[in-house]
Amino acid sequence: MKLLTESSGILGINRPDFVHLNASVKTYASSVVWIHQPGGTGSGFAIGNNAVATNRHVVTSEPGGKVIAPRDLRIVSKNGVHTAQSIHLPDWGPDDIAIIILAEDAKLVPFNIGFSELVEVGERILTLGFPAAHAGAFEENLYCNVGLVNRIRPSEFCSERVLEVSIELQGGISGAPVLNEMGEVVGLVTFTLTKTQRNQEGQMHFERSFHAIPVELLRRLKAKIGTFDE
Repeated sequence: MKLLTESSGILGINRPDFVHLNASVKTYASSVVWIHQPGGTGSGFAIGNNAVATNRHVVTSEPGGKVIAPRDLRIVSKNGVHTAQSIHLPDWGPDDIAIIILAEDAKLVPFNIGFSELVEVGERILTLGFPAAHAGAFEENLYCNVGLVNRIRPSEFCSERVLEVSIELQGGISGAPVLNEMGEVVGLVTFTLTKTQRNQEGQMHFERSFHAIPVELLRRLKAKIGTFDE
């Protein structure tokens, strides 16, 4: 780990500073985006100068799941407001992943993509997104939180094993990156599960768990799209 830490600066890898998170937020702010569509907002992150990854449900309408027309998306970054040229979804099934190609070079700073199959329970993680956003500026709505990978297991909502995380999810944070200790994206914040139980006294008890889909799905979709400006 010491060797990896010393080499990260040489390789241009921006590792999160879990002690001075404000410094990490300043570094990563150029790599995350706030996605607006007619039905609400979501989060995303750069995988190229003009390419953004997010969840499928961030770029579809409710109900029905129809894909939003690219012209109806507004992508807000630290550099300004951008328009979408195209939206790409997986053709192998309903996995909750999407890639948006922007109509212009937004000069986004892409994150390094890690390997979700190497993630282990107990790893520290960080996310940045735009939950519970209001009508303010990019900086005023940017949100940061840290946590752990609690569990990794199969899910009926994903073709790959999902990451259960300790970061509480709020509306609008879907599509935000999950970063490991090397500053690599290993997942995308995606969904919350709520389990309802009744105790012996008849009182209802709610248990919630928070989940991220693995970045392997993004790798698969990116490979199917082919090359774009990175």
